[in-house]
Amino acid sequence: IFSISTVKNSIGTVKVFSTVLNNKVFGVAGLTSKDAKNENMNIIIGKSKGFDKHPNKLPNTSEVELHLIVMKNSGVIIGAEIAGGVSVGEMINTISVAIQARLSIYDLFTYQLGTQPLLTSGPTVIPIMKSIENVIEQLN
Repeated sequence: IFSISTVKNSIGTVKVFSTVLNNKVFGVAGLTSKDAKNENMNIIIGKSKGFDKHPNKLPNTSEVELHLIVMKNSGVIIGAEIAGGVSVGEMINTISVAIQARLSIYDLFTYQLGTQPLLTSGPTVIPIMKSIENVIEQLN
């Protein structure tokens, strides 16, 4: 009778999907830049381009382009659009978790992400982190 239980805190569902068209993967989480602009939200879009393996001369390496949609005043992540190779699926899932957890760019930027040459971008050029850096540059 006197036990303590956890309280669920849910913001509902986060729109998240990825698909493949002509060997290119596309992923979206949360609001797109078009959605946010249509709602007159005060946003910044952090952009990055990079590769999903390191070094980028490895076989089956794909270019990745990421647009991170962030609220200008708070830095809260509200969406992302990514295009590239198969790594897009996991990147968009990572951003979906960040949106659902209401993380800001400052929160996510301090998280540790593992890297491995055949599976990920290099540790200094992870597309999510490069997009966050781009937002911070725009704020300064």
